[in-house]
Amino acid sequence: MYELKKLKDWELESQLKNLVAKERKLLHAILEHIKEVDIRKLYLERAYSSLFEYMVKELGYSGSAAMRRIEAAKLLREIPSVSEKIQEGSLNLSQIGELSRAVKEKEKSCGEKISSAQKIELVDAIVGKSTAETQKELCLALDIDLKEPEKKLVQKDESVHLTVTLSKELHEKLMRCKDLASHTLLRQQGDVSTNALFEFLADEYLEKAEPIKNEITNSGIASFKVVEF
Repeated sequence: MYELKKLKDWELESQLKNLVAKERKLLHAILEHIKEVDIRKLYLERAYSSLFEYMVKELGYSGSAAMRRIEAAKLLREIPSVSEKIQEGSLNLSQIGELSRAVKEKEKSCGEKISSAQKIELVDAIVGKSTAETQKELCLALDIDLKEPEKKLVQKDESVHLTVTLSKELHEKLMRCKDLASHTLLRQQGDVSTNALFEFLADEYLEKAEPIKNEITNSGIASFKVVEF
């Protein structure tokens, strides 16, 4: 590979811009492929319970990277005009992720689906904006509260310090879970802290979800019940 240090400033910048343009086109092509895989449900033939699991375990994406691309592929399927905006760089994966979360929150609070026409208006409103500006625009348009972003810090011992904002409803659900599981938490983990509760809930979910994947893998049958958490 040529040495970048030997390039003149204008050559370096020109090549960088070309690479960025190619990156956008490649991203668009990847999203189109993900969309088609989802339509055909090919992940079921590979014994994965969901497109998300397929992308993480088969394609090697991190959980957050996979989710951003799935959300973008689904939006692309519903609103084809998004395609051009992704290719030109006026709409990115972070913005689409914010849009998806905002729409889900609004639908949950009002009990009604956000139409494709409304989503088109939302997309037009956030085109060319930063992530912070996108959040504010969506909150104003949908009349929802602006939430603090999740913060994650990996510490020296590889433990993770996580700062999140929970809705009143979610916090109440977690407290109910803690009350119901308090006896088990004390017996198994020796305390009833929130951290102990999260570990208990994660173990419970994995115990239910993983046997389903193993059963499918062993039998080769692609019909199953997906456990939602």
